[in-house]
Amino acid sequence: MIKRGSLHRSAGIIGTAAALLLAASGAVLADEAPKPLYPAYPSETPDKFTPVSDSYDFTLRDVMIPMRDGVKLHTIILVPKGAAHAGTLLTRTPYGATEQTSHAHSSHLGPVLHGYDNATDVILEEGYIRVVQDIRGKYGSEGDYVMNRPLHGPQNPTPVDDATDTYDTIDWLVKNLPESNGKVGTIAKLLKRRLGIQVGNDDDTLDTWQVCQDRCHRGERVDGLAGVVASVGHEKYLRSDLSKAI
Repeated sequence: MIKRGSLHRSAGIIGTAAALLLAASGAVLADEAPKPLYPAYPSETPDKFTPVSDSYDFTLRDVMIPMRDGVKLHTIILVPKGAAHAGTLLTRTPYGATEQTSHAHSSHLGPVLHGYDNATDVILEEGYIRVVQDIRGKYGSEGDYVMNRPLHGPQNPTPVDDATDTYDTIDWLVKNLPESNGKVGTIAKLLKRRLGIQVGNDDDTLDTWQVCQDRCHRGERVDGLAGVVASVGHEKYLRSDLSKAI
């Protein structure tokens, strides 16, 4: 007589074997390319679609730049075609780097940039590399978002703040953009705190475009930082100040 326990064990072994066999057969089927439903009229969609951008007057790079604590920040880099020894303009934003660098579906850099916080005419005429980054914790960037994050100190015991993120970003750009001249200008229309670098002004906002040469944060020299440009001053001042800095 077969004991009841033996029957249960046998059933369990058979069930496990059947499940493994089913999983294996499923994997084989998944690896097989799907057969066309109508072989005489094959699909014109390629297995892998690569957009053609040879005619574009710029190159777009979508990268994640690592910070000193391991967090990576989403960054869009727009490099004019044929750029060499070019200055770089960086904006760090809470409003979406992708949105600010895709105002139009175009093969030309002008329409792509035309919009908020982009000095489009200056960028195009001077041939600057344009970089827009999601600040920590916003949109494509990793980490926690803190509005007006204090600088490292009594109110911020963490090793990072907007200044360190700006420092690490500029350091990465200088080392990883072969088309650049190693100089980065920071441009913004928000509080100077958003820039992450102290610019020697006691007011929360700046009334005119200002470039501050080689500013430091807690004694750290930002080797690639050529200038900080803030607020909503006239374009002619921006063009003049940037030409001196980068």
